[in-house]
Amino acid sequence: MSEVDPWTRGPIRPGLLRNLIIPSSRVEKEKSSVLTNRDKTLIHARLIELGFIRLGQELQFTFPPKRHPGSGSEYSFEGFIGKNETDEVYIAKLGRGRQTTTHRHPFPIREPYYVEAGRLGLVRDGKFTEVKAGEMVTIERGVVHQAGVDEEWEEDALLLLIMRNASFFPKDKRHIPVPENYFDHGRFIG
Repeated sequence: MSEVDPWTRGPIRPGLLRNLIIPSSRVEKEKSSVLTNRDKTLIHARLIELGFIRLGQELQFTFPPKRHPGSGSEYSFEGFIGKNETDEVYIAKLGRGRQTTTHRHPFPIREPYYVEAGRLGLVRDGKFTEVKAGEMVTIERGVVHQAGVDEEWEEDALLLLIMRNASFFPKDKRHIPVPENYFDHGRFIG
């Protein structure tokens, strides 16, 4: 008997990351996670390093974290910080066995992903990359992507996402959904 996928309740499909690419409409809602003091320290240190806040400043995090439709990410902050009126900042936790929707952003949006804790599996235009704590990868303009955390990895991923040039688009136009069958087990088929 094959293993059962907790999200689709069907057999687990083979692929680069178990359970990474599944129908986003079937992501279940579970109890929200909470940022730990360690998480907040890591995020504040990175925001200071990037010049978004100064030493001694702190963000007001959202509790409970927000969820976007179809995404397994929990967002503890989303918005513009300080005088930076073009780049929207997102602070998210992506739990083991969860993933985001498959989507792209309109030109000229670029999206650096800073992985502050854990590991992140990222599929960009059909190519898989594993991003570890302390590393950063940028989603270039128009690239179709999906992120996820393998259920067997030791911890959730703590992410700082910066959507560069986001203010040029209404919030509901910043994520362009892509059909769920766009990727075939990590291989580009569209």
